[in-house]
Amino acid sequence: HETLSMIPKFTAAEIPLEDAWRLLANRMIELLECTALSDLGSERTVSPALAYRTAKLYLDMATSFLAFQGSFEAGYRRRAEILNELTIAEHPFASLEMFKRCVKDATLFKVGVHRFFSCNLDAVASAISDAQRLWAWELSKLSGTPGMFPKQAIARKLRGWAYVVRQCGWHRSWRQWPRWAALASRVSPRYAVYRAASGLLVAMSEALKCCEQREVDIVEIRSWLPMVRQKPSDWRTTANEIAWNYHQFLEWTTA
Repeated sequence: HETLSMIPKFTAAEIPLEDAWRLLANRMIELLECTALSDLGSERTVSPALAYRTAKLYLDMATSFLAFQGSFEAGYRRRAEILNELTIAEHPFASLEMFKRCVKDATLFKVGVHRFFSCNLDAVASAISDAQRLWAWELSKLSGTPGMFPKQAIARKLRGWAYVVRQCGWHRSWRQWPRWAALASRVSPRYAVYRAASGLLVAMSEALKCCEQREVDIVEIRSWLPMVRQKPSDWRTTANEIAWNYHQFLEWTTA
Protein backbone atom coordinates (compact mmCIF):
# COMPACT_ATOMS: atom_id res chain seq x y z
CA HIS A 1 0.00 0.00 0.00
CA GLU A 2 2.86 2.41 0.82
CA THR A 3 4.49 1.67 -2.51
CA LEU A 4 1.25 2.34 -4.42
CA SER A 5 0.76 5.60 -2.55
CA MET A 6 4.08 6.84 -3.96
CA ILE A 7 2.78 6.65 -7.55
CA PRO A 8 2.09 10.23 -8.74
CA LYS A 9 -1.55 11.00 -9.41
CA PHE A 10 -2.50 12.05 -12.89
CA THR A 11 -5.50 13.88 -14.27
CA ALA A 12 -7.86 12.89 -17.08
CA ALA A 13 -6.27 15.59 -19.24
CA GLU A 14 -2.95 13.73 -19.06
CA ILE A 15 -4.36 10.55 -20.61
CA PRO A 16 -3.47 10.42 -24.34
CA LEU A 17 -6.76 10.20 -26.23
CA GLU A 18 -5.26 7.79 -28.74
CA ASP A 19 -4.54 5.39 -25.86
CA ALA A 20 -8.23 5.51 -24.87
CA TRP A 21 -9.23 4.85 -28.49
CA ARG A 22 -6.77 1.96 -28.74
CA LEU A 23 -8.15 0.44 -25.54
CA LEU A 24 -11.62 0.41 -27.07
CA ALA A 25 -10.36 -1.10 -30.32
CA ASN A 26 -8.54 -3.87 -28.46
CA ARG A 27 -11.67 -4.81 -26.51
CA MET A 28 -13.69 -4.85 -29.73
CA ILE A 29 -11.25 -7.34 -31.27
CA GLU A 30 -11.38 -9.52 -28.16
CA LEU A 31 -15.18 -9.61 -28.37
CA LEU A 32 -14.95 -10.37 -32.08
CA GLU A 33 -12.66 -13.30 -31.33
CA CYS A 34 -14.94 -14.68 -28.62
CA THR A 35 -18.03 -14.33 -30.85
CA ALA A 36 -16.32 -16.26 -33.63
CA LEU A 37 -15.57 -19.12 -31.23
CA SER A 38 -19.12 -19.20 -29.82
CA ASP A 39 -22.06 -21.33 -30.86
CA LEU A 40 -24.63 -18.75 -31.98
CA GLY A 41 -27.77 -20.86 -31.90
CA SER A 42 -31.35 -19.87 -32.67
CA GLU A 43 -32.17 -19.67 -28.94
CA ARG A 44 -30.38 -16.27 -28.85
CA THR A 45 -28.50 -17.33 -25.71
CA VAL A 46 -24.76 -16.77 -25.28
CA SER A 47 -21.98 -18.52 -23.39
CA PRO A 48 -20.64 -17.18 -20.06
CA ALA A 49 -17.39 -16.34 -21.87
CA LEU A 50 -19.18 -14.19 -24.44
CA ALA A 51 -21.29 -12.52 -21.75
CA TYR A 52 -18.09 -11.70 -19.84
CA ARG A 53 -16.45 -10.21 -22.94
CA THR A 54 -19.57 -8.11 -23.56
CA ALA A 55 -19.50 -6.77 -19.99
CA LYS A 56 -15.78 -6.04 -20.32
CA LEU A 57 -16.42 -4.15 -23.56
CA TYR A 58 -19.03 -1.95 -21.87
CA LEU A 59 -16.66 -1.19 -18.99
CA ASP A 60 -13.92 -0.05 -21.36
CA MET A 61 -16.37 1.81 -23.56
CA ALA A 62 -17.13 3.86 -20.45
CA THR A 63 -13.41 4.29 -19.74
CA SER A 64 -12.67 5.45 -23.29
CA PHE A 65 -15.71 7.73 -23.54
CA LEU A 66 -14.99 9.41 -20.20
CA ALA A 67 -11.36 9.98 -21.22
CA PHE A 68 -12.60 11.85 -24.29
CA GLN A 69 -14.94 13.83 -22.05
CA GLY A 70 -12.04 14.72 -19.73
CA SER A 71 -13.93 13.02 -16.88
CA PHE A 72 -11.97 9.81 -16.33
CA GLU A 73 -11.34 8.67 -12.76
CA ALA A 74 -9.92 5.43 -11.38
CA GLY A 75 -12.33 2.74 -10.17
CA TYR A 76 -15.18 0.97 -11.94
CA ARG A 77 -17.84 2.22 -9.53
CA ARG A 78 -16.63 5.80 -9.73
CA ARG A 79 -16.64 5.78 -13.52
CA ALA A 80 -20.17 4.39 -13.59
CA GLU A 81 -21.26 7.17 -11.21
CA ILE A 82 -19.62 9.89 -13.31
CA LEU A 83 -21.17 8.49 -16.48
CA ASN A 84 -24.60 8.41 -14.86
CA GLU A 85 -24.29 12.07 -13.91
CA LEU A 86 -23.29 13.22 -17.40
CA THR A 87 -25.80 15.39 -19.23
CA ILE A 88 -24.37 16.07 -22.66
CA ALA A 89 -25.87 16.73 -26.04
CA GLU A 90 -23.06 15.33 -28.19
CA HIS A 91 -22.53 11.60 -28.03
CA PRO A 92 -22.42 8.74 -30.55
CA PHE A 93 -24.83 6.31 -28.88
CA ALA A 94 -28.29 5.40 -30.14
CA SER A 95 -29.45 5.95 -26.54
CA LEU A 96 -27.18 7.46 -23.90
CA GLU A 97 -29.53 6.32 -21.13
CA MET A 98 -29.47 2.74 -22.36
CA PHE A 99 -25.67 2.89 -22.55
CA LYS A 100 -25.54 4.14 -18.96
CA ARG A 101 -27.74 1.24 -17.80
CA CYS A 102 -25.56 -1.32 -19.57
CA VAL A 103 -22.41 0.14 -18.00
CA LYS A 104 -24.08 0.09 -14.58
CA ASP A 105 -25.03 -3.59 -15.00
CA ALA A 106 -21.52 -4.47 -16.20
CA THR A 107 -20.03 -2.61 -13.23
CA LEU A 108 -22.20 -4.44 -10.69
CA PHE A 109 -21.14 -7.71 -12.32
CA LYS A 110 -17.46 -6.75 -12.32
CA VAL A 111 -17.36 -5.73 -8.63
CA GLY A 112 -19.22 -8.88 -7.57
CA VAL A 113 -22.62 -7.47 -6.64
CA HIS A 114 -24.24 -9.52 -9.41
CA ARG A 115 -23.09 -13.07 -10.16
CA PHE A 116 -24.11 -12.89 -13.82
CA PHE A 117 -24.22 -10.29 -16.57
CA SER A 118 -27.61 -10.60 -18.26
CA CYS A 119 -26.85 -11.05 -21.94
CA ASN A 120 -28.19 -12.59 -25.13
CA LEU A 121 -27.37 -12.22 -28.82
CA ASP A 122 -29.41 -9.03 -29.07
CA ALA A 123 -27.37 -7.54 -26.21
CA VAL A 124 -24.12 -8.57 -27.90
CA ALA A 125 -25.29 -6.95 -31.15
CA SER A 126 -26.19 -3.75 -29.29
CA ALA A 127 -22.80 -3.72 -27.55
CA ILE A 128 -21.00 -4.11 -30.87
CA SER A 129 -23.12 -1.35 -32.41
CA ASP A 130 -22.45 1.01 -29.48
CA ALA A 131 -18.73 0.23 -29.57
CA GLN A 132 -18.52 0.76 -33.32
CA ARG A 133 -20.35 4.10 -33.06
CA LEU A 134 -18.10 5.24 -30.21
CA TRP A 135 -14.93 4.08 -31.98
CA ALA A 136 -15.83 5.97 -35.17
CA TRP A 137 -16.81 9.07 -33.15
CA GLU A 138 -13.52 9.05 -31.27
CA LEU A 139 -11.63 8.47 -34.51
CA SER A 140 -13.18 11.60 -36.00
CA LYS A 141 -12.13 13.54 -32.88
CA LEU A 142 -8.54 12.31 -33.26
CA SER A 143 -8.21 12.91 -37.00
CA GLY A 144 -10.52 15.89 -37.44
CA THR A 145 -12.13 14.13 -40.41
CA PRO A 146 -14.92 11.53 -40.17
CA GLY A 147 -13.78 8.08 -41.30
CA MET A 148 -10.11 9.03 -41.53
CA PHE A 149 -7.32 7.69 -39.34
CA PRO A 150 -4.98 10.15 -37.62
CA LYS A 151 -1.83 10.93 -39.55
CA GLN A 152 1.16 8.91 -38.44
CA ALA A 153 4.81 9.81 -38.67
CA ILE A 154 6.76 7.66 -41.13
CA ALA A 155 9.11 6.54 -38.36
CA ARG A 156 6.20 5.31 -36.29
CA LYS A 157 4.74 3.29 -39.17
CA LEU A 158 8.12 1.79 -40.02
CA ARG A 159 8.69 0.82 -36.39
CA GLY A 160 5.42 -1.13 -36.43
CA TRP A 161 6.25 -2.93 -39.67
CA ALA A 162 9.78 -3.68 -38.45
CA TYR A 163 8.17 -5.51 -35.52
CA VAL A 164 6.04 -7.53 -37.97
CA VAL A 165 9.15 -8.49 -39.93
CA ARG A 166 10.97 -9.58 -36.77
CA GLN A 167 8.00 -11.64 -35.62
CA CYS A 168 7.63 -13.38 -38.97
CA GLY A 169 11.34 -13.81 -39.64
CA TRP A 170 13.28 -11.70 -42.12
CA HIS A 171 14.17 -14.53 -44.52
CA ARG A 172 10.98 -16.56 -44.10
CA SER A 173 8.67 -13.65 -44.93
CA TRP A 174 10.29 -12.25 -48.08
CA ARG A 175 7.23 -13.08 -50.21
CA GLN A 176 5.20 -10.67 -48.07
CA TRP A 177 7.57 -7.72 -48.50
CA PRO A 178 5.86 -6.10 -51.55
CA ARG A 179 2.43 -6.23 -49.87
CA TRP A 180 3.84 -4.94 -46.57
CA ALA A 181 5.59 -2.09 -48.39
CA ALA A 182 2.29 -1.06 -49.99
CA LEU A 183 0.48 -1.16 -46.63
CA ALA A 184 3.34 0.63 -44.85
CA SER A 185 2.95 3.61 -47.20
CA ARG A 186 -0.59 4.04 -45.87
CA VAL A 187 -0.90 2.80 -42.27
CA SER A 188 0.86 1.11 -39.37
CA PRO A 189 0.11 -2.58 -38.67
CA ARG A 190 -2.04 -1.48 -35.73
CA TYR A 191 -4.24 0.78 -37.82
CA ALA A 192 -4.44 -1.87 -40.54
CA VAL A 193 -5.72 -4.52 -38.11
CA TYR A 194 -8.13 -2.01 -36.54
CA ARG A 195 -9.54 -1.17 -39.96
CA ALA A 196 -10.12 -4.84 -40.76
CA ALA A 197 -11.79 -5.43 -37.40
CA SER A 198 -14.03 -2.38 -37.78
CA GLY A 199 -15.27 -3.55 -41.18
CA LEU A 200 -16.14 -7.02 -39.92
CA LEU A 201 -17.78 -5.78 -36.72
CA VAL A 202 -20.26 -3.60 -38.64
CA ALA A 203 -21.40 -6.60 -40.66
CA MET A 204 -21.52 -8.84 -37.57
CA SER A 205 -23.71 -6.44 -35.61
CA GLU A 206 -26.31 -6.37 -38.37
CA ALA A 207 -26.15 -10.14 -38.85
CA LEU A 208 -26.68 -10.83 -35.14
CA LYS A 209 -29.67 -8.53 -35.01
CA CYS A 210 -31.49 -10.11 -37.94
CA CYS A 211 -30.34 -13.72 -37.38
CA GLU A 212 -28.91 -14.06 -40.85
CA GLN A 213 -25.54 -13.79 -42.51
CA ARG A 214 -25.03 -10.61 -44.48
CA GLU A 215 -22.78 -10.54 -47.52
CA VAL A 216 -19.39 -9.32 -46.35
CA ASP A 217 -16.46 -8.32 -48.56
CA ILE A 218 -14.09 -10.69 -46.79
CA VAL A 219 -11.36 -10.23 -49.40
CA GLU A 220 -11.31 -6.45 -48.82
CA ILE A 221 -11.26 -6.87 -45.04
CA ARG A 222 -8.48 -9.45 -45.13
CA SER A 223 -6.39 -7.31 -47.50
CA TRP A 224 -5.61 -5.03 -44.54
CA LEU A 225 -4.16 -7.78 -42.36
CA PRO A 226 -0.36 -8.06 -42.10
CA MET A 227 -0.57 -11.86 -42.33
CA VAL A 228 -3.29 -14.11 -43.73
CA ARG A 229 -2.75 -17.79 -42.99
CA GLN A 230 -5.94 -19.35 -44.40
CA LYS A 231 -7.91 -18.98 -47.61
CA PRO A 232 -11.03 -16.76 -47.37
CA SER A 233 -14.11 -18.71 -46.33
CA ASP A 234 -16.51 -17.02 -43.89
CA TRP A 235 -16.71 -14.36 -41.20
CA ARG A 236 -15.55 -16.77 -38.48
CA THR A 237 -12.23 -17.59 -40.12
CA THR A 238 -11.78 -13.91 -40.92
CA ALA A 239 -12.46 -13.00 -37.28
CA ASN A 240 -9.91 -15.59 -36.19
CA GLU A 241 -7.36 -14.15 -38.62
CA ILE A 242 -7.94 -10.64 -37.23
CA ALA A 243 -7.55 -11.92 -33.66
CA TRP A 244 -4.37 -13.82 -34.57
CA ASN A 245 -2.84 -10.68 -36.10
CA TYR A 246 -3.83 -8.69 -33.01
CA HIS A 247 -2.19 -11.17 -30.62
CA GLN A 248 0.88 -11.62 -32.82
CA PHE A 249 1.65 -8.03 -33.83
CA LEU A 250 -0.20 -5.59 -31.54
CA GLU A 251 -0.77 -7.04 -28.10
CA TRP A 252 2.82 -6.90 -26.91
CA THR A 253 3.98 -3.67 -28.51
CA THR A 254 2.97 -0.01 -28.44
CA ALA A 255 3.94 0.49 -32.08
